[in-house]
Amino acid sequence: MPIKTDPTDLESSRYYALENFNTLLRQVDVPNCFSNIRGEAAHLWQSKHHVGEISDETLKLFDNAVYVSYTYLSYMEWSPRQNPENLLEPDVIKQVVNENKFLVVDLTHEGWSPEEANVVVTLHEVLPRAGIRHDQVIVMSGNLKEKEQYDLWCKRKNTHNKMHLFNFTVFDSGMFMCLEHPIDHLIHQRQHTLAEKYEDGKYFICLNRAPRPWRQYFIYKMVKAGLKQHALISFDRIAKEDGYWEWFKEHMSIMDIDEIQDVFKEASIVDIRDFKVNQANNISFDIHMKSLFTVVTETQPLNFNNTSLFLSEKTFRPNVLGMPYLVFGQKDTHKTLRDFGYKLFDDIFDYDFDGIDDTNKRADMLVSQLKSIENDLQSKTRTQQIDWSLNHMDKFIHNLYQTENNYQSVTAINDILSILQTR
Repeated sequence: MPIKTDPTDLESSRYYALENFNTLLRQVDVPNCFSNIRGEAAHLWQSKHHVGEISDETLKLFDNAVYVSYTYLSYMEWSPRQNPENLLEPDVIKQVVNENKFLVVDLTHEGWSPEEANVVVTLHEVLPRAGIRHDQVIVMSGNLKEKEQYDLWCKRKNTHNKMHLFNFTVFDSGMFMCLEHPIDHLIHQRQHTLAEKYEDGKYFICLNRAPRPWRQYFIYKMVKAGLKQHALISFDRIAKEDGYWEWFKEHMSIMDIDEIQDVFKEASIVDIRDFKVNQANNISFDIHMKSLFTVVTETQPLNFNNTSLFLSEKTFRPNVLGMPYLVFGQKDTHKTLRDFGYKLFDDIFDYDFDGIDDTNKRADMLVSQLKSIENDLQSKTRTQQIDWSLNHMDKFIHNLYQTENNYQSVTAINDILSILQTR
């Protein structure tokens, strides 16, 4: 079955590329601003933040490339045996080959390991059969381990013909672009509204939409530890007959499956009742103001032998809201955030769990820490609890600007623009 790319309308490809880069291009042409949304949204954003537009010179560079985006990578058949026509629309192949254009492949919205979906190797092996040279291909990957894995694969294969590959985080800039107010408005607003909106005894918020086995395991352990009474935890119901549980039993090694199923026999509603709608682009300010800190359950906690690391909008939302947060994600998630320049909340959180290899043990250590935090907060007055949450203004502001600037991806964008200039 052919793998469909998005968009199929090639006329809109370069503008779609700019949209998907979110706020990254702003540092190339318009420092400290947002300018890459088309149409009325662009004018609205520019009027709010007093910014300019992407220069025609930069836009013209994208005439040198054809842009395609792949999503839901794990559900496709990624194999070097694929036909090129199953990976790319015929018109895309024609433009790249006949007009000697670059092919920009966007994988930024997924972070799957090559052990799960070997996309990059598939592209490397298949595209030359369509007449597309490796040096014509620019790959943008949301897997922060992708370049390292691709370089290792090329070394094992003793190949020096390589595609251009860049690791990206687009969801930090994407979350920032959802702001409707000037840069630090929400942080200062939270300083003034938490005392009014904080629900006594609801220390943290943990929102969960899509049921995933590791997510359900973590929720179950929190419920079993008695944390639900002191938290705002949302999750959908899962029927016992759902085939989902077979995967759970296979991968999570849980014996008391009946007890876990009992936890999820009814949905737990915190904000919305429709768990089908993805809330990735919502800041959800009001609901987050009801608690002191956020516990994030990331898209993927398994790192597949250290071949995958992915940060979605869920991790970056607290930085925009100005909240302390902990992430149940892949190993070394917090270490990666620190390496990227974010400031962690070492004065109130213990990040020892972050470096644990075993996913279940990492979850268990985080639950134990949440229990310790719960005990500590119970000994404080309401005012002291709020102060415990708010007394990090320097870190909130620093992390918000870090989210805005997205230095690691902006560097990659500049490198890509340099490559496009060679045509």
